[in-house]
Amino acid sequence: MKGTVFLHNIRVTVFFLTDATLLASAFFLLSHNSANVAIIYVLATVFVARNTAGYVPGIITAFLSVVFKPYSDGAEFIFTLPLGEYTYEPEIDSSDY
Repeated sequence: MKGTVFLHNIRVTVFFLTDATLLASAFFLLSHNSANVAIIYVLATVFVARNTAGYVPGIITAFLSVVFKPYSDGAEFIFTLPLGEYTYEPEIDSSDY
């Protein structure tokens, strides 16, 4: 019985993540809006958590959604895009001295 539950969890996870990736890619090609893509992966995570047994498939789906989201946006296969540089240089106001 344990093996059949495990196989069911894998099938459901792969099904919803594949569908979410295909749907997110289609939405991004049509609208070029990445907000839709994020919502699709959140919905896939909710569906996996609802249709599987235990917490592990939902957690794995949440992690894989973060991995697959930039890929479906047309970006390279990376976690985040570098939008800017973070530098910390404290401003010293000489009028305080």
